[in-house]
Order: sequence, then structure tokens, then C-alpha cells
Amino acid sequence: LGYPVSVPIFYGLAAPAGVPADVVARWEEAAQEMVKSSAFRELMGKLNATLSYQGSTEFSASVTSVHRQMGRLIPELGFKQP
Repeated sequence: LGYPVSVPIFYGLAAPAGVPADVVARWEEAAQEMVKSSAFRELMGKLNATLSYQGSTEFSASVTSVHRQMGRLIPELGFKQP
């Protein structure tokens, strides 16, 4: 389209604020096991996706960072809401 932007695509799990830490820990353990599985790795290969596990803190920081970057770029590129 001619715009100098590459937007990352995230695959992840999300939950509302306030989920108890023990529940987050169980989900993180399950996600780590899933990422290690050959079936998951095969699927990511078919999607030509880069496999990178991040725990909840790291994933939240990544998504927040990209959101901020896009928030700055969108007006700079002249995009407007319909």
C-alpha cells in the first residue's frame, strides 16, 4: 500500500484485570507446555509465525509498546477514523 509500516501480529491469551496470581501462573504453565508441543510448533510453521513465548508481564509490555507506537504512527501517516 506504500506506507512505511509493519504491524506485528500477536497470538496470546488475555484475561481481565484482577485475575488471581495463582490462576495466571497456571495459565502460564499450560501455555509454556503448549508452546513446547510438536503440534503447536507444526501449526506455527504452517502459519509462518515466529515462535516466542512470553509470560504475562512480558506479553503485556510488548502489546502496550506496540499500541503506543501505532498510536504515534497513525496520525503521522495521515490515517483518520471513518
